[in-house]
Amino acid sequence: MTKKTDRRKLRTKKMLRKAIIELIQEKGLKNVTVSDLTARADINRGTFYLHYRDVDDMLEQFQSVLLSELKENAKKIDIKHVIQHVYQQQGQAYPAFISIIEKFAEHADLIKVIIGPQGDPSFTSDWKQFVKERILEKLSESQPDRDKMLVPPEYLATFVASAHTGIIQHWIETGLKESPEEIASIITRIAVQGPISTIGLIEQ
Repeated sequence: MTKKTDRRKLRTKKMLRKAIIELIQEKGLKNVTVSDLTARADINRGTFYLHYRDVDDMLEQFQSVLLSELKENAKKIDIKHVIQHVYQQQGQAYPAFISIIEKFAEHADLIKVIIGPQGDPSFTSDWKQFVKERILEKLSESQPDRDKMLVPPEYLATFVASAHTGIIQHWIETGLKESPEEIASIITRIAVQGPISTIGLIEQ
Protein backbone atom coordinates (compact mmCIF):
# COMPACT_ATOMS: atom_id res chain seq x y z
CA MET A 1 0.00 0.00 0.00
CA THR A 2 1.45 3.41 -1.01
CA LYS A 3 1.69 6.41 1.26
CA LYS A 4 -0.85 8.17 -0.94
CA THR A 5 -3.30 5.30 -0.45
CA ASP A 6 -2.64 5.30 3.30
CA ARG A 7 -3.36 9.03 3.51
CA ARG A 8 -6.56 8.61 1.50
CA LYS A 9 -7.67 5.77 3.77
CA LEU A 10 -6.96 7.78 6.91
CA ARG A 11 -8.77 10.80 5.48
CA THR A 12 -11.82 8.69 4.63
CA LYS A 13 -11.95 7.19 8.12
CA LYS A 14 -11.51 10.63 9.68
CA MET A 15 -14.45 12.01 7.68
CA LEU A 16 -16.62 9.01 8.56
CA ARG A 17 -15.70 9.35 12.21
CA LYS A 18 -16.77 13.00 12.19
CA ALA A 19 -19.95 12.09 10.33
CA ILE A 20 -21.04 9.37 12.74
CA ILE A 21 -20.46 11.63 15.74
CA GLU A 22 -22.69 14.30 14.23
CA LEU A 23 -25.37 11.81 13.16
CA ILE A 24 -25.56 10.02 16.51
CA GLN A 25 -26.06 13.39 18.18
CA GLU A 26 -28.79 14.31 15.70
CA LYS A 27 -30.79 11.11 15.31
CA GLY A 28 -29.38 8.37 17.54
CA LEU A 29 -27.16 5.46 16.61
CA LYS A 30 -30.02 3.08 15.78
CA ASN A 31 -31.29 5.46 13.11
CA VAL A 32 -28.00 6.11 11.32
CA THR A 33 -27.72 4.46 7.89
CA VAL A 34 -24.85 3.96 5.46
CA SER A 35 -26.56 6.46 3.15
CA ASP A 36 -26.59 9.02 5.96
CA LEU A 37 -22.90 8.49 6.61
CA THR A 38 -21.74 8.62 3.01
CA ALA A 39 -23.81 11.72 2.32
CA ARG A 40 -22.51 13.52 5.40
CA ALA A 41 -18.90 12.47 4.78
CA ASP A 42 -19.25 13.22 1.05
CA ILE A 43 -17.95 9.82 -0.10
CA ASN A 44 -19.59 7.14 -2.26
CA ARG A 45 -21.03 3.91 -0.87
CA GLY A 46 -18.39 1.84 -2.65
CA THR A 47 -15.65 3.61 -0.72
CA PHE A 48 -17.50 2.96 2.53
CA TYR A 49 -17.81 -0.77 1.82
CA LEU A 50 -14.08 -1.00 1.13
CA HIS A 51 -13.59 -0.43 4.85
CA TYR A 52 -16.77 -1.54 6.65
CA ARG A 53 -19.65 -3.98 6.26
CA ASP A 54 -22.23 -1.64 7.76
CA VAL A 55 -22.72 1.07 10.39
CA ASP A 56 -22.41 -1.37 13.29
CA ASP A 57 -19.14 -2.75 11.92
CA MET A 58 -17.73 0.74 11.51
CA LEU A 59 -18.54 1.74 15.08
CA GLU A 60 -17.33 -1.60 16.37
CA GLN A 61 -13.96 -1.08 14.67
CA PHE A 62 -13.65 2.43 16.08
CA GLN A 63 -14.48 1.15 19.57
CA SER A 64 -12.16 -1.83 19.22
CA VAL A 65 -9.18 0.39 18.41
CA LEU A 66 -10.00 2.73 21.28
CA LEU A 67 -10.45 -0.08 23.80
CA SER A 68 -7.20 -1.70 22.66
CA GLU A 69 -5.32 1.55 23.25
CA LEU A 70 -6.93 1.98 26.68
CA LYS A 71 -6.19 -1.61 27.64
CA GLU A 72 -2.53 -1.29 26.68
CA ASN A 73 -2.20 1.65 29.05
CA ALA A 74 -4.18 -0.12 31.78
CA LYS A 75 -1.83 -3.10 31.70
CA LYS A 76 0.89 -0.87 33.16
CA ILE A 77 -1.04 -0.46 36.42
CA ASP A 78 0.18 -2.38 39.46
CA ILE A 79 -1.85 -2.22 42.68
CA LYS A 80 1.15 -2.25 45.03
CA HIS A 81 2.88 0.43 42.96
CA VAL A 82 -0.26 2.60 43.08
CA ILE A 83 -0.36 2.39 46.89
CA GLN A 84 3.37 3.08 47.23
CA HIS A 85 3.15 5.99 44.81
CA VAL A 86 0.28 7.68 46.63
CA TYR A 87 1.95 7.58 50.01
CA GLN A 88 5.41 8.45 48.72
CA GLN A 89 4.24 11.21 46.37
CA GLN A 90 1.59 12.63 48.73
CA GLY A 91 -1.40 11.74 46.60
CA GLN A 92 -0.02 12.89 43.25
CA ALA A 93 -1.55 11.22 40.20
CA TYR A 94 -0.26 7.77 39.33
CA PRO A 95 1.47 8.04 35.89
CA ALA A 96 -0.38 5.11 34.28
CA PHE A 97 -3.70 6.68 35.31
CA ILE A 98 -2.68 9.89 33.53
CA SER A 99 -1.91 7.96 30.33
CA ILE A 100 -5.35 6.35 30.38
CA ILE A 101 -7.13 9.65 31.02
CA GLU A 102 -5.18 11.31 28.22
CA LYS A 103 -6.34 8.57 25.86
CA PHE A 104 -9.95 9.19 26.88
CA ALA A 105 -9.42 12.92 26.28
CA GLU A 106 -7.93 12.25 22.84
CA HIS A 107 -11.12 10.45 21.79
CA ALA A 108 -13.56 12.44 23.94
CA ASP A 109 -15.76 13.59 21.03
CA LEU A 110 -16.46 10.01 19.96
CA ILE A 111 -16.72 8.61 23.49
CA LYS A 112 -19.21 11.30 24.50
CA VAL A 113 -21.74 10.25 21.86
CA ILE A 114 -21.06 6.53 22.38
CA ILE A 115 -21.74 6.68 26.14
CA GLY A 116 -24.61 9.12 25.73
CA PRO A 117 -28.31 8.21 25.67
CA GLN A 118 -28.28 7.97 21.86
CA GLY A 119 -25.13 5.85 21.70
CA ASP A 120 -23.98 2.31 22.46
CA PRO A 121 -24.03 1.14 26.12
CA SER A 122 -21.84 -1.86 25.30
CA PHE A 123 -18.71 0.32 25.21
CA THR A 124 -19.04 1.30 28.87
CA SER A 125 -19.88 -2.28 29.83
CA ASP A 126 -16.87 -3.66 27.97
CA TRP A 127 -14.53 -1.15 29.59
CA LYS A 128 -15.86 -1.77 33.11
CA GLN A 129 -15.57 -5.52 32.60
CA PHE A 130 -11.95 -5.15 31.52
CA VAL A 131 -11.12 -2.98 34.55
CA LYS A 132 -12.83 -5.44 36.87
CA GLU A 133 -10.92 -8.40 35.41
CA ARG A 134 -7.65 -6.48 35.59
CA ILE A 135 -8.19 -5.64 39.28
CA LEU A 136 -9.01 -9.25 40.13
CA GLU A 137 -5.94 -10.40 38.23
CA LYS A 138 -3.70 -7.96 40.11
CA LEU A 139 -5.27 -8.88 43.45
CA SER A 140 -4.55 -12.51 42.72
CA GLU A 141 -0.92 -11.68 41.92
CA SER A 142 -0.59 -9.66 45.14
CA GLN A 143 -1.98 -12.58 47.16
CA PRO A 144 -3.67 -10.55 49.90
CA ASP A 145 -4.81 -12.27 53.08
CA ARG A 146 -8.51 -12.88 52.37
CA ASP A 147 -9.22 -13.01 56.10
CA LYS A 148 -8.09 -9.39 56.36
CA MET A 149 -10.14 -8.18 53.39
CA LEU A 150 -13.24 -6.28 54.49
CA VAL A 151 -15.22 -7.22 51.35
CA PRO A 152 -15.00 -10.06 48.80
CA PRO A 153 -12.59 -9.29 45.90
CA GLU A 154 -15.35 -9.52 43.28
CA TYR A 155 -17.35 -6.77 44.98
CA LEU A 156 -14.29 -4.61 45.47
CA ALA A 157 -13.36 -4.94 41.79
CA THR A 158 -16.91 -4.20 40.69
CA PHE A 159 -17.08 -1.09 42.87
CA VAL A 160 -13.74 0.28 41.69
CA ALA A 161 -14.47 -0.39 38.01
CA SER A 162 -17.87 1.30 38.20
CA ALA A 163 -16.63 4.24 40.27
CA HIS A 164 -13.66 5.03 38.06
CA THR A 165 -15.69 4.67 34.88
CA GLY A 166 -18.32 6.99 36.36
CA ILE A 167 -15.72 9.66 37.14
CA ILE A 168 -14.35 9.59 33.60
CA GLN A 169 -17.85 9.57 32.12
CA HIS A 170 -18.85 12.61 34.21
CA TRP A 171 -15.65 14.40 33.20
CA ILE A 172 -16.33 13.85 29.50
CA GLU A 173 -20.02 14.72 29.72
CA THR A 174 -19.27 18.00 31.53
CA GLY A 175 -16.75 19.18 28.95
CA LEU A 176 -13.29 18.09 30.18
CA LYS A 177 -13.05 21.04 32.58
CA GLU A 178 -10.22 19.47 34.56
CA SER A 179 -6.89 18.36 33.11
CA PRO A 180 -6.09 14.65 32.69
CA GLU A 181 -3.60 15.06 35.57
CA GLU A 182 -6.33 16.42 37.87
CA ILE A 183 -8.75 13.59 37.02
CA ALA A 184 -5.97 11.03 37.45
CA SER A 185 -5.17 12.54 40.84
CA ILE A 186 -8.83 12.28 41.90
CA ILE A 187 -8.94 8.64 40.85
CA THR A 188 -5.61 7.92 42.55
CA ARG A 189 -6.75 9.34 45.89
CA ILE A 190 -10.13 7.62 45.86
CA ALA A 191 -8.53 4.33 44.80
CA VAL A 192 -6.15 4.24 47.74
CA GLN A 193 -7.78 6.32 50.47
CA GLY A 194 -11.40 5.40 49.79
CA PRO A 195 -14.40 7.69 49.17
CA ILE A 196 -15.13 8.27 52.89
CA SER A 197 -11.61 9.47 53.67
CA THR A 198 -11.59 11.89 50.72
CA ILE A 199 -14.58 13.80 52.12
CA GLY A 200 -12.30 15.33 54.75
CA LEU A 201 -14.51 14.67 57.76
CA ILE A 202 -12.31 11.95 59.21
CA GLU A 203 -8.99 12.80 60.81
CA GLN A 204 -6.13 10.87 59.24
